[in-house]
Amino acid sequence: MLMKNNTLLSIIVNTYNCESYLKQCLESIKNQLSIESELIVVDDSSTDNTFKIIENELYNLSNCSYYSINHSGISSSRNFGIEKAKGTYIMFVDGDDYIIEDSLHKIINYLKLNDFDLTLFNTIKYFNSKNYFEIEKFSLQEGQFLSEQEVQLQPHQPDRYHNHRT
Repeated sequence: MLMKNNTLLSIIVNTYNCESYLKQCLESIKNQLSIESELIVVDDSSTDNTFKIIENELYNLSNCSYYSINHSGISSSRNFGIEKAKGTYIMFVDGDDYIIEDSLHKIINYLKLNDFDLTLFNTIKYFNSKNYFEIEKFSLQEGQFLSEQEVQLQPHQPDRYHNHRT
């Protein structure tokens, strides 16, 4: 497992007009960063205060970088982030999401112990208007693998796989 500049995990946050949620997102990540991780924020030309929040939250942090690009959609902004990434592994987080405390530490330890090409994690969706939580299970059972055909751009099927240890 080769690491560029000792960075194992690059967390790429894509933003577009998410000023209401962004501070929580950035704090949930930057408070967990280590020498083995970096945070890259790519703003897709927000028209609200998103970029100001990014500058205020990440100014002068050594393992954080941020960029504003011409509005081109999430795929282009993720690709831009990948080009800037130094890590062996890439993790995407949307600007209106956040990660649970101590999860980066667990993810990094998990990556160190295994040599995977792809790792999937469960997500918890919260629907604010309904005050409702939903768990999407992306993980496979221990020892279960996907064939190349199963990985090919299939529609998301949250109940297709069983959850393994988290």
